[in-house]
Amino acid sequence: MTLVVLGVRHHSPACAGWVERTIDRLRPGAVLVEGPADFTPRLPELLLDHQPPVALYSHHRQGPHTHGSWTPFCGYSPEWRALRAGQQTGAELAFIDLPAWHEAFADVENRYRDRVYDHAPRAPMPWAERLCEAFSADGYDAVWDHVFEQALDDEVRAERHQIYFRLLREANPAEARDERREAYMRAHVAHALARHDTVVVVCGGFHQPALEDATPSDTPPADIVPEEDAELGTYLVPYTFHRLDSFTGYQSGMPSPGYYQMVWDHGPERAVDEALARIVVRLRDKNQTCSTADLIAARTLAGGLARLRGHEAVQRVDLLDGLAASLVKGALDMPLPWTRRAPIAAHTDPLLVEILRVLSGDDRGRLHPDTPRPPLLHDVHAALRSWGVAFSADTVPVSLDLHQAAHRQQSAVLHRLRLLDIHGVVRAAGPATVHDVELQEHWNVRWTLETEASAIEAGAYGATIEDAARRRLSEMLEADAPLDALVEVLLMSRFAGLADIDARALAVLAQRMQHAKLDEVGPALSRLLAVHRHDARFGGQGDPQVAALLEALTDRALWHADMLSGATAGLTQSHLDLALGLRDVVRHGGVADATGAAVRATFRRRALDADCPCGLRGAAWGAHISLVDDDEDAPSRLPGDRRAMLQAAPPSQLGDFLAGLFCLARVEIGVDPSLVGAVHEVLCQLSQAEFLATLPALRHSFAYFPPREREALAAVVAALLGAEAPPDARDLLRPAASADELVEARALDRAVAVQGIDYGWWPEESTP
Repeated sequence: MTLVVLGVRHHSPACAGWVERTIDRLRPGAVLVEGPADFTPRLPELLLDHQPPVALYSHHRQGPHTHGSWTPFCGYSPEWRALRAGQQTGAELAFIDLPAWHEAFADVENRYRDRVYDHAPRAPMPWAERLCEAFSADGYDAVWDHVFEQALDDEVRAERHQIYFRLLREANPAEARDERREAYMRAHVAHALARHDTVVVVCGGFHQPALEDATPSDTPPADIVPEEDAELGTYLVPYTFHRLDSFTGYQSGMPSPGYYQMVWDHGPERAVDEALARIVVRLRDKNQTCSTADLIAARTLAGGLARLRGHEAVQRVDLLDGLAASLVKGALDMPLPWTRRAPIAAHTDPLLVEILRVLSGDDRGRLHPDTPRPPLLHDVHAALRSWGVAFSADTVPVSLDLHQAAHRQQSAVLHRLRLLDIHGVVRAAGPATVHDVELQEHWNVRWTLETEASAIEAGAYGATIEDAARRRLSEMLEADAPLDALVEVLLMSRFAGLADIDARALAVLAQRMQHAKLDEVGPALSRLLAVHRHDARFGGQGDPQVAALLEALTDRALWHADMLSGATAGLTQSHLDLALGLRDVVRHGGVADATGAAVRATFRRRALDADCPCGLRGAAWGAHISLVDDDEDAPSRLPGDRRAMLQAAPPSQLGDFLAGLFCLARVEIGVDPSLVGAVHEVLCQLSQAEFLATLPALRHSFAYFPPREREALAAVVAALLGAEAPPDARDLLRPAASADELVEARALDRAVAVQGIDYGWWPEESTP
């Protein structure tokens, strides 16, 4: 009896070759692989002639909750090669891990995640950092390549793997979920040992120490049965290298899968030349300078770094470092992206981003035509085919007139597909939820491999488009979501034509809004007004239930507006959202006249209330200006002089006051010179110290004006100052001095300050 447990790193080409050679040499009676055991009877599906990368997508639905998880494979995944090699040698094949729906995987999206990063998000454990220091390597991936992704004797490799993964396990002890998984896998191994002379197990290296002590047993593993009300399924899904790359957030395995595919196909030396050729083509296509001399320099540097680091062949990090050194001409704002395990940062040098995209690869998997598909995929295919969209990457435009009943039905289906995140279904234009009055929709629809994958994933929600969309909305409705998200469910249910979800959403909203919090009542009010206005376009008067909810939510918002106090309280986005929501329900006629009058009265009262937070006070004044301009006969004009109103705000709070004012009445202020004059006069009365103290908030408040309106304001202010506006008002927004002159002036100020301190003219803390 021989048991060989091969602990691997998922998606490692070196591990894949080692697994393949071991199985071919031992020709075992059974090859057991870490994977969902409930898929074992369907392994012939996985062994069809697919083009990797592919993945097993498992979904589990119980009640309103749906969970999905992935078991991905590329052509050089050790698990994929083990199954193929076992098939060639005639071995019994089996997955031996718990099913993906088991509670041990309750919050696990990727079965093959890297355990070394379980210590903290995007950060390796301390022992991994010590390894990086010991090997003078930038990052854990570089350490792995240095130690394992080289040509090694299989016995040496096995010894290194055993030592390494025991260190991993000691530094990261098994949790309860790990122990349950390993007990189940050990039962499979024990049963296989009782029936076969030689058994090879391929699993993540973390589990290797727990499986090596398995002994033969005639008792088969216990059946794992889901709950009676659970709905579950597992289907093969075409995958992409983009989704496998750690630089896009993938949780496990090797980065740059395109590069390692080249290593698997051609060997490390040819992979480097192939990668360089693709990088040059990519950069030149992007109009980036990449000369032959640059290419020679990169190749030479990569080779030199490999020899310096003791690598038998150029490795990925050698190539990347050589490219960075030879192609990047300027200073970098951050560390090289391959020195850490995280998605590419926003300010990474664009040239490096393009290089990493080449090494990521653009391979897309394809499934064999005989692969079973979930019913939803067929329903999606039938719906799109009825509109002339077949298995083609060509975009098919779909234009709909929502005045026509047939077009509204087609629109509902498209909205359901969008709700399910079906790739390739894009709403290019259509009636907006608040301001647009056009009832025309324009969609771009196309069928791609991503469409197929996303439709298989969405199959977790149901067998038909309608059922899946209904369950998706039900899940969103029963989640602990903010109030505005629940209003969004109501709107989506109407676009998707799901009346039963609509009724449930109305009931949930009626209950939730009674206790709506300050930070959610404003956005929810704006979204509910959008639903009301959308309904009114079709029915004239709108839905009375939505109107009643809008009245109730407005009352709740008025309660919050009256409860806010503290003149020195800082401005928050919640204050602005609250004022915007209340203003809009009056401006757009979303509430009864009596409720509108109550809103106006609240704005007037709060604008005059010295205990009201200054930002909300300014917003209340801005709302009044906005609403009075809409209705000149309204008896709600604020009394008193506008300058006095501005002067009531203390200098330290003036910026918040103006931010609220500009947010609610930006347009009205821009066309009223008297209002601009009032603001200008109050600002001119500030002392230098007061002005500097409030300057940050002032800058924030004026950011509400877009550049064109800022030009108009600058021209008005120039007139108030008696200055002649230049022909181009934008010149008023530019400094009179150049950047170099400003730097020189700053240096002169500092020199004068230093001299002044030396002569005792002012204290040392005044140094600029």
